[in-house]
Amino acid sequence: KISIFVQNLQRERARSNQFLNLSIEKNQLADVRGDVDRAMGIVNREVEARKFPKEFLKGYFETATELKSLRNQVDHMEIKSFNVIPMWNGLIVKTLVAYEALLEHQFAVDVVKKETTLRVLEEAREYAGMLRATGIFIIGKNSALDDQIFSLYAKAKSGTESLMASPGLFLSDEGVDIIASLQSSEHWRYILSCYNTVVKNIKSGNFGISEDAYFKASTKTVDDLGKAIAVEYKELFSILSDLKYSNGKQLI
Repeated sequence: KISIFVQNLQRERARSNQFLNLSIEKNQLADVRGDVDRAMGIVNREVEARKFPKEFLKGYFETATELKSLRNQVDHMEIKSFNVIPMWNGLIVKTLVAYEALLEHQFAVDVVKKETTLRVLEEAREYAGMLRATGIFIIGKNSALDDQIFSLYAKAKSGTESLMASPGLFLSDEGVDIIASLQSSEHWRYILSCYNTVVKNIKSGNFGISEDAYFKASTKTVDDLGKAIAVEYKELFSILSDLKYSNGKQLI
């Protein structure tokens, strides 16, 4: 939105120069000013709607104020045409600097969210790995459980389950699909069914669960979380690449 505003501001710079040189009529200048004002209105609404930190947009707001003064000078022919370029350049550079600051801030927010997401997913995968290991042990032993073993098993199950629904997840669209698919998958439902069977028979054992089937289902769960992690790392690298590009751009 700010980029479009700058583009229109650049056009107004050229048209203001033409007007002062008596090359165009006032209505032609008014047309491009209307485009600038509409673009500015869109930016203002976006700033309010998305609650961007206004300290990063100081230069943009200064531009909006100074533009009114410059337009008044142009309207009354109080400015030389050759002064239009450096004066408008100042407005444009201020706006672009504000734009860069906002981008860097937004990228930083996005990076933090993605890093948080990856930490949650990595922890979920570790819990899923614990769920596989403790489940295999319990199924293989096939006898009554002591409190310590069951506590590890229950913690692994609840940890995996809760982290997949954690509010700390800021997933990409692909990541959302992977987690949603896992939560509704046959292999995850089988893991939960096995857990319920163990709970019912905790004092007697004789769970009647296939160790091989449990291993395969729990491994699919771990692998699905690994897929989500890979997707989110890809997203993080894309954000960092965009940030590097943004930092490397020259403001012209």
